[in-house]
Amino acid sequence: MRNDFVATGVVFNRQKDKVLLVYHNKLKKWLPPGGHLEPNELPHEGALREVWEETGVKASLILSGEQFEIEEEVESQLPAPYLILHEYIPSTPTEEAHMHVDFIYLMEVEEEAQLDIHPREVKEARWMTLDEVQRCDTFDSVIKICQRLMK
Repeated sequence: MRNDFVATGVVFNRQKDKVLLVYHNKLKKWLPPGGHLEPNELPHEGALREVWEETGVKASLILSGEQFEIEEEVESQLPAPYLILHEYIPSTPTEEAHMHVDFIYLMEVEEEAQLDIHPREVKEARWMTLDEVQRCDTFDSVIKICQRLMK
């Protein structure tokens, strides 16, 4: 089965009591913004780009894992994702079933701004409390991440 590389940005407000979710047109679920990586794009770059494209929100990475001082001409450390998931994507009339290798990054909104959705990909975007996340139609992984990290 085919593996596609994708990146997701789990964006919190500054108080960490709300998370930004979008209603995904294809999957019919509330999810953090994300999507396929473009050629030569690094996973953290793709996650930041997808957040901006789908919601109009400028966000910055919340670094996960140990950070080393490795900045050389021939190598440098990339920001580590919070989580990497292998996700089954069911077939549609236009695409066969496949897998996503999803690099999930935690982010914080840089500035509170009005949401500006990309209607071809998402129907709606909304800041949600933990209670709202637990009641919306989403995947268990989204609920578990939010339960662990939100106030």
